Amino acid sequence: MIYTILLFVLIDYVFSSCVLMGNTTHNTSEIFIKDRIADFDYARVGRYKKIYCCARNYDRIIWEFKKKDGLYWQLFPWFHVNRMSDNQPSLQDKNQTLRIIDIGWSNEGIYRCTALSSENNIIGNHSTKIEVYSCVDRVKPIAYGPKTQYGRVGGTVSFTCTGDFGCNSDDANDVSWYDENYDTLDDDTLFPRYNVTNVDRSKHTIEESTFVIKSIEQTDFKQNFTCYVSSAYGKGDKTFTVHLKEASVEITKMALITAEEIKGIVAPCVVILTLVFVFTAVFYFRIKLFILSRIPYWHLMDRGANSYHVFILHEDEDLQLAEGIQRKLQSDGYNVKISGSITGGTVIWQKVQEFAQDSKSLVIIYPSEYSIINPNNTFESLVACRQYFSPNLVTVVEKTSKRGGPLEFIETDRTFVRIKYPPKHNCSTYRQENFFCKLKLRMPRKTEKNVWCCSTKPGQTQQGTEDTEPLNTHIVRTIHQQGAEDTEPLNTPIVRTIHQDEVDRRNQPV
Repeated sequence: MIYTILLFVLIDYVFSSCVLMGNTTHNTSEIFIKDRIADFDYARVGRYKKIYCCARNYDRIIWEFKKKDGLYWQLFPWFHVNRMSDNQPSLQDKNQTLRIIDIGWSNEGIYRCTALSSENNIIGNHSTKIEVYSCVDRVKPIAYGPKTQYGRVGGTVSFTCTGDFGCNSDDANDVSWYDENYDTLDDDTLFPRYNVTNVDRSKHTIEESTFVIKSIEQTDFKQNFTCYVSSAYGKGDKTFTVHLKEASVEITKMALITAEEIKGIVAPCVVILTLVFVFTAVFYFRIKLFILSRIPYWHLMDRGANSYHVFILHEDEDLQLAEGIQRKLQSDGYNVKISGSITGGTVIWQKVQEFAQDSKSLVIIYPSEYSIINPNNTFESLVACRQYFSPNLVTVVEKTSKRGGPLEFIETDRTFVRIKYPPKHNCSTYRQENFFCKLKLRMPRKTEKNVWCCSTKPGQTQQGTEDTEPLNTHIVRTIHQQGAEDTEPLNTPIVRTIHQDEVDRRNQPV
């Protein structure tokens, strides 16, 4: 058994590292081993990654890094010297291998290694571009079919068909278009007016195919077009059939009316529209939530098979805000889970993924004490759980007055929808009510109970001791009768009984 383990370790060392024999012949053309280095590579969020710079005829190697869309190169180590983190990149094999334990979005960019001679002269350098991606392991692909489009003769129309193949990247994954005779529509010779464009994303795990009809003819309205999504899974292939409909315009004659009749009609309409506009502007979010909570909205009617309506991801310093939002939503009949309920001694990222997959929507609280000098890669990697949610069910809550600096991966990602948490904590205020209305509009909607943004009646909650311990806290303290008041440090959460915790929470304002 021991020999088998040693054999596997040796194989990994030889075939995944730069193990080379010495060579004293300085030849610039033979500095880097071309079959052991790459110009471009992928890295999956939360996984282990090695970047190679296998070389000969050098004295030492230095590394530099430039972030995606960055302007400057940073010399290794590019993290702040005061930062204590287990996720800092490290060097192996005489600096020929750069190792990153836990890939995050901030690791995306260009890595450059430079080989130097004994006189510190540059012999050569090589750059590797790393693209970070996130995917979900699937047993079969998820296909999104095209929608029926309307067009007119001489115009242009497009159809989009997408296949999400999960983490199984394979050449067999394909999204293609066919006509009624099963001829491929990307053949420019057979169909000069048709154009098919395929775009691969996230290491070819998502493929989007767009079918465009140029200079529409009358015969196009009579044909059926088919999108076929196939994969290497051997099951779950999908076929979608769609057709183009002709848009029609109706022209009617208008009878002539006098100026007096126009004034008699316009004046009351202006007054009514003004009142409606003012009323709608003031109570827009409450009206919208009231209406959407009472009409069928199938995929957002409730949490479905999930245990929670929403999962709130936050840092330790934002625990009070997370618990305040949790209590308010629970009082309105929602099931809410916060990351602060993760107990000590557990694998945090694994529990976060479990809660995320068991929730219908996600709320990310923008870290209020984030520092650009001391960024938090742990929180950044945990945010990768947003892959389990549709973009319209992911919301970033940001305090109006926060002390920390900007968080780059949130600031640069335009898919995040951010709403401000009002500074006042009075539930009867206009801004507080609008905040909870906007938050509920981006969550699975319940009927009846959640039509009011701020409920004045205490509702049934599902609080317990599991929601009292903040994220990354691994110490559980027990209150003893002797000396408890002298041993409890400031801001240290104390595990109390469920009954006492419930009393304190009901008496505390949001």
